[in-house]
Amino acid sequence: MNTGIKQAAVLLVVFVLGLFIGYQYEIRHETQQAQEFPYLAKQLFIENPNDIRFDFTGLKNALLNDIGPDNENIGVYFEYLSSGVSFTINPELEVVAASLMKTAVAMEIYKLVERGNLSFDQQVTITEDLLNDEYGDLYKTALGKSYSIEELVNIMLIESDNTASETLISLLPFQAESVLNVFNTLDEQRTVDVDNRLTITSQQYSRLFKCLYLACYNNKTDSNEILEILSRTNSTDRITKLLPEDVRVSHKFGSFSSIYRTDCGIVYAQDGAANYSLCIVIRGTDPVASQEMARISLLTYNYVDSITNIQ
Repeated sequence: MNTGIKQAAVLLVVFVLGLFIGYQYEIRHETQQAQEFPYLAKQLFIENPNDIRFDFTGLKNALLNDIGPDNENIGVYFEYLSSGVSFTINPELEVVAASLMKTAVAMEIYKLVERGNLSFDQQVTITEDLLNDEYGDLYKTALGKSYSIEELVNIMLIESDNTASETLISLLPFQAESVLNVFNTLDEQRTVDVDNRLTITSQQYSRLFKCLYLACYNNKTDSNEILEILSRTNSTDRITKLLPEDVRVSHKFGSFSSIYRTDCGIVYAQDGAANYSLCIVIRGTDPVASQEMARISLLTYNYVDSITNIQ
């Protein structure tokens, strides 16, 4: 073999080896980033994502059959997050946002911490005007005590505590109006009922979770942390109740009087490739409403599992 051919062969080997090393580095880098932020979209860490597409018409039909075609008291929004394929059932059904707004409160608090306006170790003293006994137990013992902002965020999201929420809202520049900054970012139309309470559809609320999933309002670290906290919520009687114990779900439940029950969030597959968003809003009361949510959630999980091999 002459010298020219040998040199060409060596260059070819070096070139191929370089491509292989570069590819392995890129894969490792993407994997490391995805592991660092396990609650965020895998697409954020893949330079050229190749979405796998599935048809979920069968799932929608199965849910319609289960719910009943004439049932106007249950609203469902489903989105397969790898491709964006989605559908809604009773998309016009609006419910009072109530505790669902606590996710937006957390997002706004994190945004202020990111900007340096607040710090998580900042202590806040609970005054009488901040006590709220509508949901949660903090009001029973909190008067006059001090809590860090980090503690209050965890109590608000995990226990859905109203006193923690009221305290955090009091720290916002324009208080409750500041929470709507999140919805303004998503360009969501705001609607209110006859008593001037914010109302929301299943699809509108799902967009809030998708914004966290894609880190579109908060940075990656903060978005991932909020979703991780929401995966530890103490509500286990709705969309998580019948799912396998090892399935991670970041979700926020809500209740308003004896009128509405809600639960919305993201269900995570083990490999992250089949994550989906599910939001269920019901005009009804417990225990029936929670049982319906659990059943709809299980039906959805089993369908996605059957066509994507979640496990």
